[in-house]
Amino acid sequence: MSELKKMVVVIKNSVYNVGDSTGSSYDRVRVEDERGQTRYFKSLIVPAYVKKKGAFTEGVPRTWYIKEIKKGVSVIVAYESPNGSLEYDFDEIKIIARSNLLMGLKFVVLAVPAGIVIGVATYGVGLLVIPFFVYSGYRHLFKVPAMLSQKRLIEDFSRLGVAIRPH
Repeated sequence: MSELKKMVVVIKNSVYNVGDSTGSSYDRVRVEDERGQTRYFKSLIVPAYVKKKGAFTEGVPRTWYIKEIKKGVSVIVAYESPNGSLEYDFDEIKIIARSNLLMGLKFVVLAVPAGIVIGVATYGVGLLVIPFFVYSGYRHLFKVPAMLSQKRLIEDFSRLGVAIRPH
């Protein structure tokens, strides 16, 4: 499973993708870490509470606690403010996990009909997409919500030496 990482970064550039009440999604985020190395995030999900507290401000050093939920997609789980307090909201993380669960349910339900339709159009070759849809559904149904569960995040924070009390 993906590990929780503590990073001190300065945001250099990003492309705002989509935002709603639970958070914002940014594509092609370019950051510079404390050693001056440039790092790119293909897709970065920023919960609304963490963003409101100042975690996503360009040109200013920020300390993020970040978790990669799948290749190319990362979530800022918590943010350490300049005064040293940790800003996080497990309820918003739970909503992000629930949206992944619903996406996984859609993948699993639509795997066979989509495979059959594509299979008919491609003389049977499209049936090979069914395992891909089932695997994607499995990942979104079970793996991602487990990575973002409150219990798992508290364990990850304790490994980094940060004490968090559950809500």
